[in-house]
This record gives sequence, structure tokens and C-alpha cells, in this order.
Amino acid sequence: MHVSAEVRCRESGWLVRHVLHRGFAVAQIARIEPPARVSSPFRAAPLTRLTTPTRRFTRALAIAPLLASAAIALAAGPAKAQQAGVIAGGVAWEARAESRWAGAPDGQLMLGGAVPLERSVRLAALAGAGVERSARGSDPSVVGELHARVLLDPLGSRSFGWYGVVGLGFRAAENHSPRAYLLALGGVEGPRLLAGRVRLALEAGVGDGVRLGVVLRAARPGAR
Repeated sequence: MHVSAEVRCRESGWLVRHVLHRGFAVAQIARIEPPARVSSPFRAAPLTRLTTPTRRFTRALAIAPLLASAAIALAAGPAKAQQAGVIAGGVAWEARAESRWAGAPDGQLMLGGAVPLERSVRLAALAGAGVERSARGSDPSVVGELHARVLLDPLGSRSFGWYGVVGLGFRAAENHSPRAYLLALGGVEGPRLLAGRVRLALEAGVGDGVRLGVVLRAARPGAR
């Protein structure tokens, strides 16, 4: 019969082994040396706490890419907006000459400006003067109108772009009582003229009589 038991001390490295062999107890004592530590050139150096200047420099390095990304996004914003079809804001002037038939032919001239409400809609306010003819003769008149113009080709991708106009107006003449009216027009706008600064359009419709007009509008960059 052979029975053995071992007791090892981790701190000192001593090993005590008790052996029971054929009725005799034998104690064996030995010291086992721990393996020598081998230094490795790849061993990571202990972490040390960053000093205040180093910490600030690290934060600056972390923030710098975010600032650069924000600057690039702001610089590319207008170009992306133009590619996405966003219309340049601001007032674009327009001038129009119209012939109107309401019992007798007469004419009127108007000036005004238009602003984009959204991608395909322009809102224009106009005012002008004309001559109103009747059986009693010709009388000077003043007129003001508000137009909402809906474009079928808002970005000007084709040479000619069709559109429709709805609105309301107000007219007063010397020998006629002031009156308000509704209007509905259809038009076609041509390509750019005068080095791309203006566009010429033709319109026809009804509004205090049957109307036929020629319109000269300032051209918007990349849009109608």
C-alpha cells in the first residue's frame, strides 16, 4: 500500500510530502524554486496619470476632427442645397406689358417682384398704371395685383417652362368705381437672355377681362 500527501507553501516555496509505504511513514522536505522571470521587450509599460498639459493636448486632438468635419459640412452646405434643388431666395423683379379686353381694348404696364415660397411656387406683388377705354372715352387707371405662380419646370432644366398663375387684383379709374377681381393665367417662359440675366415669358388668361401679356423677369441662379 502506497499513500502520499503534499503540502506546499507558496510564499517560501517549501514542499512537505508525507508518504505511507508498507506501514512506514516517511516525510520528504524539499524547496522548489519558482521559475525566473524573463523580461520581455514587448511588455507594456505601466500606465501613468496624464499631466494637465498632456490631458489638454489629448482633448484638443479629440476635438479637432469634429471641428474639421463641421467646417467641411458648412462649406459643402450650399453646393448640396443647390444639387438638392433648393431655390435661391430673395426678390426677383419683373416687368409686364398687357393688353386687356373688357368691352374695349386697353393696356397696362406693371412692375413688381417675386419671392420663392417653395420649390415650385413663386409669390409676386405688382403695381402699375394703364388706360381704360369705354364708350365715354379713355381714362387713366391704376392697378395692383398679387400672383401665385406654379412652375412645371422650377429648376429650368428645359429651355421653355410652362406655368400657371392664380391671384387677385384691384383696379381704379377716373370715371369708374374701384373694383376687385380674381385672375387665372397660363404662361410659358423661355431661355435666358442678356447674358443669362433675364427671361422672357408670354401669358394669356382672364382677370378683369381677357388678357394677353409679355413679361420680362430677372433670372434666378439655377432656377426659374
